[in-house]
Amino acid sequence: LCEADNGGCSHSCLSIEDREVECRCPHGLVLDSDKKTCIKPIPKNLCRILSSCSCTAIDENQYSCTCPKGEKCLLLRGRPKIYIEPAAPYEIMPGGNLNITCSAVAYPFPQIFWQRGDETVEIAPVKPGTVRSEQILIIKELYKNTQFTCHANNSLGQAERTIEIVVTGRFYL
Repeated sequence: LCEADNGGCSHSCLSIEDREVECRCPHGLVLDSDKKTCIKPIPKNLCRILSSCSCTAIDENQYSCTCPKGEKCLLLRGRPKIYIEPAAPYEIMPGGNLNITCSAVAYPFPQIFWQRGDETVEIAPVKPGTVRSEQILIIKELYKNTQFTCHANNSLGQAERTIEIVVTGRFYL
């Protein structure tokens, strides 16, 4: 059975008692749904953070990324997706401090920046060869409710997420 056209298998063919064919793949590849063709495995989880990950192309729209601790994720070509950590609500005492991380994931890799209220922001050009997958908003000594917006953009689109920091309690001089 394997003699004719390798049993229809893209890589290795096993003939089981000359009644059926079983296709096998070399290390690093998996059988596609047709049970004949070996393909690069496509991770099931979408990437949320790309820090210290290395990515390889599956095709022109999908990238398989391997991250620290062996985690694998799928990076898609398209406009950025934004993730904020920790999740809302954001409440602090007057004069309080808070760190909030904005992660943006997409290919091409997006530019990310935070904006306070409607202030204009100077976007510094990114050094060639560097990828910034997250920006940390460090808030120190906040005395009134304030909105911050995380912006992410690449050549295929943009995304933004606005959060509000609520100052609770009273401030006495």
